[in-house]
Amino acid sequence: MIRREPKPRPVKTIEEVRRMPAPAPKPQALAFDGERLWFGSIVTNRLYSVDPLS
Repeated sequence: MIRREPKPRPVKTIEEVRRMPAPAPKPQALAFDGERLWFGSIVTNRLYSVDPLS
């Protein structure tokens, strides 16, 4: 069996819509589930949920 990885596609443009202060130092691993932003902090060893509309 030959495993083939899909070719990466370059991102054409990224537009920053809003900038918010992080509720924890050194935020990492940002994810979006369709409603909320999620990230972890290596400093606090916690997972945070942020409502991007508030």
